[in-house]
Amino acid sequence: MARILFGVTVPMTAEAFLKPQFKALQLQGWDVHLACSPDPGFESLQKIEGICLHAIPMKRNPSPIKDLLSLYEWHKLVRTIKPDMIVGSTPKAALLAMLAGKWNKVAARVYHARGFRAEGLAGLPRKVSLLAEKITARNASAVVCDSDSLRTELICAGILKQSKVSVLGFGSCCGVDINHFRPASREEHLTARSNLGINDRDFVVGFVGRIAVDKGINELMSAVKNARQKANDIILVLVGPLEDASLGERISANSEFISYVGSLADPRTAYWAFNCFVLPSYREGFGQSSLEAQACGIPTIVSNATGVRDSVPPNAPLPLVRVHDSRSITESICSLYADGSLRYESASLGREWVQNNFDSRQVVTRFNDYLIQQVKNVV
Repeated sequence: MARILFGVTVPMTAEAFLKPQFKALQLQGWDVHLACSPDPGFESLQKIEGICLHAIPMKRNPSPIKDLLSLYEWHKLVRTIKPDMIVGSTPKAALLAMLAGKWNKVAARVYHARGFRAEGLAGLPRKVSLLAEKITARNASAVVCDSDSLRTELICAGILKQSKVSVLGFGSCCGVDINHFRPASREEHLTARSNLGINDRDFVVGFVGRIAVDKGINELMSAVKNARQKANDIILVLVGPLEDASLGERISANSEFISYVGSLADPRTAYWAFNCFVLPSYREGFGQSSLEAQACGIPTIVSNATGVRDSVPPNAPLPLVRVHDSRSITESICSLYADGSLRYESASLGREWVQNNFDSRQVVTRFNDYLIQQVKNVV
């Protein structure tokens, strides 16, 4: 039985993206291990049947002394369980996992690049982040990126060599359960709106994800405010954890047209209440929430940022909006508001795009086949 060790910095990443992969690997006979920091959400991971969970404290931001302690814990874990393969993702866990794997002579060491943290940094923090990425990539036996634009950025930054990196299919690390994320019936739409306290006559612009500055929330709020000058029945619904107090203050100050819902156990119920979905993020590994919205048949507007632009069809009827540009977001919202045929075309093409390319069963199978091939390559 082959043994595989996954490493992520925080439990949320494993909870959101890795559970289908764990299950598929177990069915193929793999002994699956996961190492992550014992942060909030760790208890939930203990409920995942069949995996062996290891707690290694890790800090997301640079912390030299604590990082050395974390590296020592990684070294002990790898030396003890002797995995046939290590898969490290998220910057800190990937760095530590690749180093520990190299030192313990684990031949198959895959760096799963889920994003490019340095893209949002400047000065010394950017230099430190770039250096960490280079060390991670250099100590990996192979690298897989969540999107083609992410691969391009990492290569242009001198972090990766073309020959060492892959993008599987059209990207995404886990795809979407297209049977769960599906268009709503009229009754389901009305129920979703009722549960969120939304008037059925309102045109709802929605967002699902971290409520943070780098997700483009400031620009989105400005765009909806500007759109309301043409149609005052346009409102904004934000779903997800609030990570910035200043955004919370702005939401409260504009409560007449912004509704903050918080986190939902099943975001599908939010998508079903939307008339359109907007992801104006500054960067992503891949725009996962964009896939979910499109799978639900929701017209979707996304930015031209790394990882985000890969999530919509190449022939999408709506243009990509510019990063940091609320005006272009306003224009797309107003276009959808005014044109029912455009809403229908965007919704139909988006659903078809996700069904054909991002069915979670296909994506997980493709990813696990890749991992199996990496083990064979080093035997």
